[in-house]
Amino acid sequence: MDKNLCTIYRKTVIRLDTLGNNTKRIEHYQNAGFDFLGMFDLKNTDMLPDQYQEHPACLFEIDLGR
Repeated sequence: MDKNLCTIYRKTVIRLDTLGNNTKRIEHYQNAGFDFLGMFDLKNTDMLPDQYQEHPACLFEIDLGR
């Protein structure tokens, strides 16, 4: 992650999501400094690929200012 690029574009937070209860992936993002915000069932997934309808989304966030 290029924090300088985020500074240029005045971004202070990065959020990402991944699908399913993949504990290794959750651990990987946490080790990279992201906070795990939890698992959520997405709404209005009709226009998304099938995997978005079948699995909950794991949401992560990192505050670049800390």
